[in-house]
Amino acid sequence: MTAVAPTDELRDVHRGGVAEGEPRSRAALPLVLLVRLYQRTISPLLGPVCRYYPSCSAYSVTALERFGPVRGTWLTLLRLLRCNPFARGGVDHVPPRRRPEGVPCTHDHVGTGAPGRPDPASR
Repeated sequence: MTAVAPTDELRDVHRGGVAEGEPRSRAALPLVLLVRLYQRTISPLLGPVCRYYPSCSAYSVTALERFGPVRGTWLTLLRLLRCNPFARGGVDHVPPRRRPEGVPCTHDHVGTGAPGRPDPASR
């Protein structure tokens, strides 16, 4: 049986991190290393207890790498506050980066009423 290398999608969900080709914050590296240390030492002892998917530590790594130490830490703290015994849990991915001004969209806004694109229902 041959071993299959994990794809970026699996890596993002289970261990956290941004997709291949997406820029990573180098300033957040010390914090990412602390979360990775937690993932390898403490997390296996606790077992799968997170109510959300991906786990809070994987969410943290992705948020730190995507947004840097300040916003990444803020998003991580908000996620940890949401992860409590009264939460329903579910799928909760790190939000995507915003597009810089002047960069065109890579998808179509037809039918959404977005600026510059008329909504077909209003015709």
